Amino acid sequence: MNDVITVNIYNWNCYKNGYQMALDVLNNELVLNLLSSASAPNWVLIPNLVLGATTGGYTVFNPALNGCAEQPVVGHQIKLGDDPTPFGAAAYCWTLWPAGESADVQLYAIQDSTRGPAMDASGSSCDANTPVLFWGWNGGDNQRWIIAPVS
Repeated sequence: MNDVITVNIYNWNCYKNGYQMALDVLNNELVLNLLSSASAPNWVLIPNLVLGATTGGYTVFNPALNGCAEQPVVGHQIKLGDDPTPFGAAAYCWTLWPAGESADVQLYAIQDSTRGPAMDASGSSCDANTPVLFWGWNGGDNQRWIIAPVS
């Protein structure tokens, strides 16, 4: 994933249980919704290098809403920042780390630039509008994501 790419981002916990819950936005906060009902399901991954970080990563940009996933304080819901080009800003840099495979599907952890806290579907819920939190990495299925290119 070295180039800019348009994707849908599915939560693995929901996907394996038969629900295509995709990363979406409600009231400027990240949530899960069924892909068919998501208001802004497509995301663009833009390479982002942060000075002093242990690795580079990606800005997770939503073109429909012209904003990027911004890392809040740990334990809070992730918001959509209004700056569409925060390249080099650690609060907008997400690393994508392989987090296992299942039935030939690559799973990813979507973490901050230090490989610390991660995107987390709150309470492992698969309900519509489940909040997506910035939570300490624990390796749970609710913190694993499928990143599927949109053609």
